[in-house]
This record gives sequence, structure tokens and C-alpha cells, in this order.
Amino acid sequence: MLTRIGQDALRCLVSFASLFILAGPAQSQVFGVNPEELQISSPQECQGIVEAQRARVSGGQWLIGSRFDLFGMSNGRQPVQSLSDQFRPVNCYSRVQATGLDRTFVATEDGAACGWVETDNLLQLNAIGAAGNRRSVQAVCEVPRAITLRAFCAMTDGVAVENVNCEGVPRGLRAKGVLIGSTEESLLPNYPFMSAPVGGQERETRLFFSVLEIHEIAPGAAGTVMALVGDGEGDMFGWIDLRALSLWPTRLALFYDEDGSGAMFQREGDLFQHVLSGGDPVPDIVPGDEPDSIANFIHGEWPLLSYPIIRVRNPATDVSLNQQMPLYHEVIFLGRAGEGSASEIMREAELSQQIEELQQINVMIVMDSTESMHPYLPAVRTGVADFVRSYRSQVLDPANRLPDVRIGAYAYSDFQDAARTGLSDPIDFAQLMAPIRISLGFNIERPLQGISNHTGLDDRVGLREEAAMEAVYQLSRSFATTPGWFERGPRIIVHLADHGSRSDVDIVAIQSQLERSGVYYLPLHLITDDGGSKNSQRARRLFQEQSSALFARIVRDGDTEGVVRSINIASNDGGRADRVTEALEVISAQFVQSANILRSDVLGQDVTQSASFEAVDIAASRIILGERVLEDRGLLPESIDTIVQATSGFAPATIVRNGVVEPVDWTYTIALEPEQATSVREQFSQMCDIVGRPDRGEDFRRLVVGLAAAFSGDVIESNEQMLGILSDMRELPSASDSLLGLRPEQLIQKFDSDDPGAISQLRQEVCWTSYHLNNFEANQYARPDQVVWTGSSFTLREGETAIQRSYLYSPVVGAETVYFPAFFFILPQIFEATMNDEGDVCIFQCD
Repeated sequence: MLTRIGQDALRCLVSFASLFILAGPAQSQVFGVNPEELQISSPQECQGIVEAQRARVSGGQWLIGSRFDLFGMSNGRQPVQSLSDQFRPVNCYSRVQATGLDRTFVATEDGAACGWVETDNLLQLNAIGAAGNRRSVQAVCEVPRAITLRAFCAMTDGVAVENVNCEGVPRGLRAKGVLIGSTEESLLPNYPFMSAPVGGQERETRLFFSVLEIHEIAPGAAGTVMALVGDGEGDMFGWIDLRALSLWPTRLALFYDEDGSGAMFQREGDLFQHVLSGGDPVPDIVPGDEPDSIANFIHGEWPLLSYPIIRVRNPATDVSLNQQMPLYHEVIFLGRAGEGSASEIMREAELSQQIEELQQINVMIVMDSTESMHPYLPAVRTGVADFVRSYRSQVLDPANRLPDVRIGAYAYSDFQDAARTGLSDPIDFAQLMAPIRISLGFNIERPLQGISNHTGLDDRVGLREEAAMEAVYQLSRSFATTPGWFERGPRIIVHLADHGSRSDVDIVAIQSQLERSGVYYLPLHLITDDGGSKNSQRARRLFQEQSSALFARIVRDGDTEGVVRSINIASNDGGRADRVTEALEVISAQFVQSANILRSDVLGQDVTQSASFEAVDIAASRIILGERVLEDRGLLPESIDTIVQATSGFAPATIVRNGVVEPVDWTYTIALEPEQATSVREQFSQMCDIVGRPDRGEDFRRLVVGLAAAFSGDVIESNEQMLGILSDMRELPSASDSLLGLRPEQLIQKFDSDDPGAISQLRQEVCWTSYHLNNFEANQYARPDQVVWTGSSFTLREGETAIQRSYLYSPVVGAETVYFPAFFFILPQIFEATMNDEGDVCIFQCD
């Protein structure tokens, strides 16, 4: 264990860093899983391969190109399957190299496709584990990330490319670019995405902008420079002219300050003139909301995003800037949807949130399960299962842009008491399948056993009429409060029944309840074998009339004739389950359509309907569920200003008012990728556990290295690289008084100290950050003034309650990002020093 700081400590850090560096490619022919375990003769065998080898997946990768041949054996000559998508994510299992042969075994996540591909078809080849590596499964592929900023700048050194400026930007971070403006042909210059730097196929164009990772640089045609970029989802992925990008390499995001005094300029020259002239011209963008409203926005339910700050410009450290300018931030606007006031910022963030919610669909299947229905429940179960399998396989292709779906099932029969048949009176219910998310790897068989095993519910009070509409009324009323559903996503009730309610049921009251609960109703008329019974025929007509009245709200012009779907399941013609599946596809197609309306008309994206829904019954074209959802949420395109392109702004750290220089206390967040955010949380959690235990000194040093690796996304290869990354953190605003601002040797010195006070202080500093990052993992948010130190850990003060919040921001286009408030990393003693006698506290960027 080290007891001195200086060169010995630094050398030790290097040695620990080397533990995490993968060695170069081994000389052996085979890496990863034994190729003999990875041989197939048809695509049908892929599912078994994936299930058998799931624990031995060696990493993720992107296939790149327009066609990929998949071979059954590593040296096979005839492909067993081909993929036609230009870009596709896969998992890697093994690689074989020999003279003239280099292939890698890959499979899609769901096992729909697998086989050996030419390794050159992979986006990039990362580190490969060598013999003797401590990992039990040697790495073949890793999820490709952007190249380091240093590597990017080296590639562009001496190349005159617009928007590329490597001066005064942090080292150690990964290169990212913002796609500025449009790739639409009608708006010049046109920079389309291509499948190769030279001679590739053109991909779809874009009007919206996105932050893209830069994976590689290559010469293009006619002296151009092409960059291989991706948004993390594959929606915008390919080679693009580097002139279409602007380099934005930092990790900060920016809010208006709590008092609403922040201001921005739309032109850098105006900012410079404002400083020189003592306040003229005035800023272009000023807050428009009251301080309480802005504070609520910052600490309330919305995601922690206003603008990403990608570039911090500091004349004190950047020789390319005029030294008379103040420190300022070059920001990127989400778009142009107003005059840039704080209220417009919130509106745009809210719009993004609403679009995200539109992609979280709740589907509740409500079915009659009395005696007449019981023989047909297996067909219903099969139809639901087939829909889920089909949907799950389509989710894998990012081009489909399918919503996230939770699905559950309930059964009902009739009232429990013949004397109590009102809307709210007790009904016999059974939950057949609790709400569950359709996701990759989701196995529908077990959840659906509730339908298969259901023996039906007794009808104790009626002949043929059931409590059909009353069941819809009661389930819609409790939909929002039932655990397991998406909280804010649209709610759908799919009603499967053969018989309706009694003729005096109050349809108007039920419709009002559906609208109050935000529930949309879609009936499926099931024609069962009634043996010619007049009572059964009457009950069937009642269901058709009652359900059509509820359904009319989401049918064009309210005319349901020919639109309400009838499924004849009386005769076993082999098509019962298929007709249930088709009905569910109508719903999913409607929500794909509603999201596409926004992307096409509001965000200007060129989108097309997924081909998988083309077979849906033509009657569905009169269903306006998607339009009705947009209308109810105020998201119809004509009510939203079109977001066309990204626009830059300039936010100074100081501003001149009436000749007096005043600080602007911007509120900062730190932006990370989801995987990095989880890694950072884990590093701090482990640090918190071992502070004060001198026997864990080596583990603590390893965690310091891991912290640098988590922030940069890189394997740390040298002590110089690690110091560079952590020193970059100290250069970021609000980080100088944070744990990120401490040099590695300061952290180690505190850990090795014999002073109980120093050890206690370090534990408090580390555990402060760990506490807040654990809140991130739990999707909750506690303001720093709500937190108290117990002597061993942080906890909420008595009487305080954390709020629910998601730190994950999912843009309409682009990769997901996690935003941490900067105060998560501020040293707690710095925070405490800002508290005044009244107990108020500065929780933003403070003097």
C-alpha cells in the first residue's frame, strides 16, 4: 500500500490502469466460442444457438453495408441467409482467422438471424482478448463508440474542413458532432448519409438535427472528408461529409438559473460587442417565466434537459479566442419554435417529453369469460402470443420506430348480485395477465398461462346479457392507478366479447368516464356458437350497438358501419387466432402512424409506414385513433411550430447591465451515455463502501482509474491519459468545487491519511455523490437542501420526500442521454458553506 504521494503514486496508478487494458490480437486462429458449437444449416436453428450461448456473448457490434451474407459454417461457401438492411446491430460470439479467411459469428438479439459474416462487414473491430486474459469469455466485439477526440483531431490535422476546430477543447473525451440543418435535397448544400465513404448507396435524408458520434474518418470523392457517424439507434447512421457536422465535444448541459436572469446572444460578435461597449446590444434571448416557474421546471417532473452545452469557450485557456472576451458557452438549440424565452425552452422540452410518452402504449385486453366464451379462450391466447412474437421481432429493426408496449389481460362475467346492477356495483373479475412490457428476450408463454389456465367465470345473475360495458367502465376508472402500466402513455382497452350489457346501461356515462380516464376503446365482436338461441342473438346485437357507440369517437365521422371488427370463432377454420392477431396489429399500426405524423409534419423527417402493417384490414383506414390521441394531447401538427434545424446561441458567464458586470448563475448538468452513467454510479458506490479501510487501498486506486474510464468511455492506457481526463473535468464550470475537481493524488492522499478527520471528510465527499447517483438509479430526485449526513451516510431529512424523476432523455431522433445535476458532484462542505442563517442554500453555480 502506498503511503507517499508523488511519482510513486502516479506509477501505481499506471500499473492499476494496465490491469484493464486488453492485449492485442492473439496469434491463434480462433477467438471466443468454439466454432464447432456455432454451425447451422438453416435460420430456424438461430433461436437455439442464441439461447444456448446467451451467457457467452462477447459484445455488440453494427453490421454496415447494404447486404450481408450469413454462412452456416466459418468456412462455408453458400450463405444460409442474407440481411438486406443497410445497418443492423448484432451480438458477437466467435471469430476465425486463417489465410484468406476472417469471419465472425453474429446473431440478432432475438435469434431471428445468425451466421458467420465477413469481419470487414462489422463497423469496427475492437480489442480481442488473448490467451491468459483473466476474462472467462474472451472479447470478440464491443459496442462501437466514437473515437477519442485526440484521434479525431489527429485525423483532421491539416485538413481544411468547415466547423472543425480542435483548439481549446478538452482532451480524453470522445469526438461527437452535431448534424446542423438539413440533408434534404431541396435545401442545399445536401449532405446525405452514405453506406460507404466513396461509391456507397445513399440513405434517407433528414431535416432534423442530432448529436452524432464520430467513429472513423476517411477520404471521400473529389477531395472531401467523410465521417462515419451514428446516433446510437441506427436511425441516422452512415458516412456523411464532415462539412455537415460541427464538432461539439464536451459533456455539459445548461439550464436557466433559478432567478431567471440568464441571457443568450444569437451571434458571437454581439456578445463580444456587448462586453466592449458596456451593455450594448442587449441579449437576444432572455427568460420569460417567473422564477418560481423556472425553479419548478428545474426541480420538477421534466427531464433534466434544456440545451446541451457542447462547447465551453474560455479565453483564459483557449489561445484562439480574443482575451478581452468573458468565459462563455456555445450552446445548441433544440430548434426554432419561438423567440427563445425560458417558457419556449420549457415548451420544447415538454414537447419532446410528450412525443416520448406517445411511444409508451398501454394495451389492456378485456374479455368476456362466461360459459359461451370458454371454448375459445385458447384461440384468443394464441392470437395474443402471435402478435407479441411478431411485434418483438419488428422492434429489433430501428427503422420501424415501433412504440414501447405494455400488455395485460382481464376477464369478467356478470354482476355478483342481481339486485345491484349499476355502473359501479360489484362484478366478477379475474386478472389473467398482469401488465408486462414487450421487449427483446420477453417470453410471452408464461404470462399467457393465465389465459390458458382460466376456467371461466360463473354467470350467477343473468341469462345471456353480461356486465360487459360496466366492466369497461370500472377498469377504465382504475386504469391509471393500477400498478405496472406506463404512467403517462396512452391507454387502450381492447374488448373481446360475444354478448353485451342489459339494454338500460348508461352508455353516455361510460363514454364520459373513458374520456376522463384518457382511455380509448376498441371492440372486437366475437361470434360464438349460440345454437340459434334468440336470447343469445339479442345479447349479441346489444354488444354491437353498445360497443359501436363507444367506438364512434375514434372512427372518422363517427360512422362505425363496416369498421367494427367481427371475428367468427364459432367454426374452427384455423383462422381464429389470426383474426385476433390482426386486430391487435390495427392498434400498433395506429400508434406508429401518430408518431410518424409528428416526425413528418412537425420535425420534418422523411418517414414511411412499416411494411409489416400493410396487410391490416382496409377498414382500419377509417379508424382515427392516432389522430384522436394527438388531438387530446394538443399535438396536432397545425398547433405546433415546426422544428426545422439546429441553431447556435452564446451564453456568457457574465453580463453587463447598466455598466455593471454581473455574474450569470447558470445551472449545469453533466451529460453521459446510459452505460457510462451506470458505470459512474457503480464506481462511486464502491468508493463509498471502502473509504476508511486501509486494507482496500489497491481497490480504491483501481476505482480512481475506473472513474476516469467511465467518464471518457475509454480503456485507460496510460497515467497521462487518466490525468488528462480528470483534469478536463476540473475545467468544466461548476466542477472546480466538486469531487471531479480533485486531482487523483489528492483522493489517494486522503484515503491513505492517518487523520480521522481527513478520512471522514473523504467518506462524506464520496458518499454524497454516491447517494445522489443511487437516486438516479431509483428514478428519484432529492434537492441538496433535503439531505442530511448521519455520520456514515446521507439520507433525507425528517419530513422530506424525494420526487420521481427520470434522468434519461430520449430524443425523438438520436441516442439516449443521462443528465446529472452538477450539484451531485459538488463537495458537501462547499455546499454547506453556502447556507445562510435562514437555512436557504445556493444550489446552482454560485459565487
